[in-house]
Amino acid sequence: LFGRLRELHIALITGAFGYVGGRVSKYLAELGKYQLYLTSRKERKLPDWAKNSQLVIYSLEAETNIFDSLPKIDIVIHFASINENICIESPKLAIDINTVSSFNLIQNAIKASVKRFIYFSTAHVYGAPLKGYFDENSLTRPTHPYAYTHRAVEDYVASAHDQKLMEGICIRLSNSFGVPIEKEVDRWTLLVNDLSKQAVINQKLVLNSFGSQKRDFIGSYDVCRAVEHFISLKGQIGNGLFNLGGEYTKSIYEMANVIAERASKLFNKNFPVIRPKGNDEHWELDYSIEKLKKTGFTISNCIVNEIDQLLLFCQENFRS
Repeated sequence: LFGRLRELHIALITGAFGYVGGRVSKYLAELGKYQLYLTSRKERKLPDWAKNSQLVIYSLEAETNIFDSLPKIDIVIHFASINENICIESPKLAIDINTVSSFNLIQNAIKASVKRFIYFSTAHVYGAPLKGYFDENSLTRPTHPYAYTHRAVEDYVASAHDQKLMEGICIRLSNSFGVPIEKEVDRWTLLVNDLSKQAVINQKLVLNSFGSQKRDFIGSYDVCRAVEHFISLKGQIGNGLFNLGGEYTKSIYEMANVIAERASKLFNKNFPVIRPKGNDEHWELDYSIEKLKKTGFTISNCIVNEIDQLLLFCQENFRS
């Protein structure tokens, strides 16, 4: 079973029109190497980039087995979940949808003889805030409902992997950012997205804190490349657990200034960064992706381009 995937992969992508899932779906579709089944909670017109893909109406809480209506699926790429804001408002709902429904999806994937299951978890399974050094052997202490519901699903994927029921890969994603596939993808509370939108609308970037907190940032393009890498990977999966970060660690204040600098170059004016007086606790962060790099993956130099494209997207869609 392991490492023996067909050349033309038939892949099911859940959450295929969401923030991260949308970018990955578009990227894979444009490669033209995959037969894609893209899930959506409701009927929608497929965009041009998905014209050779199939739309599947599906929600995690549905009791039906999605695989009953599909051909033989090689790979599942599972993004679908409720976001961190809804999770904090309703932890019980988070458990029901993110965890229990994902467990049901995994069980149905096993019954359907899916060969590889790629699950997108979060770096925040390690705790919050992230301070110090983290690799895949670091202790996990999730405190947020978004994080602990994802951490539970990791165990389900790992169990199936260890029993050789399918190849299970869990990706602990750090702070990804970049242009969404459409304006309606509501992830404008994410730091880089929020600051880029602020720059365009308000001509300034306002921080809620002094901004000393360090974060690891990764551009959406590299997230897409990583998924392609995991699809193609033969061997080297090991226990299936991988950190995915961008090796681009900045404080919130530093990242705000990077965005302001790019906005200044694009729009030929100054964009001040405003933060409260005072000082926050200073800490370091090293989010290691050495395990992933040993499989042959490299991070591209896409950070500046991602920021530029995000600013231009905001200019086109939010500037009155």
